[in-house]
Parts: sequence; structure tokens; C-alpha cells
Amino acid sequence: MGILVLAIETFLKSHKPIVWHLEDGSLQKKSTVTAADKARGFLKLSKCKDVLGYLHVLLDMLKPLKYLSVALQSSDTTLAEVHDKVQMAQDVLQT
Repeated sequence: MGILVLAIETFLKSHKPIVWHLEDGSLQKKSTVTAADKARGFLKLSKCKDVLGYLHVLLDMLKPLKYLSVALQSSDTTLAEVHDKVQMAQDVLQT
């Protein structure tokens, strides 16, 4: 769970350089046709506002679940803390 949250956060923070890199890769004459086509496909997805919005919503949903997962894996967590984390995750996901 934590890796997925980190990957989405990194993608969103580095969005502009990623788009620049994909634009450069899609215009390269020396690259193979499939590499340029893949770059164009990823570029189209990276620029799509629906995809970016989905990533933001997904991140909002995954963060409380990440905190719950970390709490459940800790050996120092009490039952009351687990209950609070579960309640917090439910509240966030229901809104």
C-alpha cells in the first residue's frame, strides 16, 4: 500500500518533467517505432485531466488505508488505536 501511495505522489510531483521527457521521446527519430508509439500513448494518458483527477481521488482514498496498515503492522499498537484508525479510515472513505 505504501509503495503505491509513494508512486502516485511521485508521479504527481514530477508530472511536468515526465511530460517533457515523454514529449521528447515521442519525437525522437532514432528511437524505434514502438518506443515512440509507447511514449505517445503514455504522453496522452499523462496529459488527460480525467487520469490526473482519478490519481488525486485514488491518493485521497489510499492515504487513510496506508495509515491503518502501518498501525496494524506495529507491535506497539493497542486495540483502541486500531479501532480509532479503522473509524478514521471509514469516515474518510464514506465522504
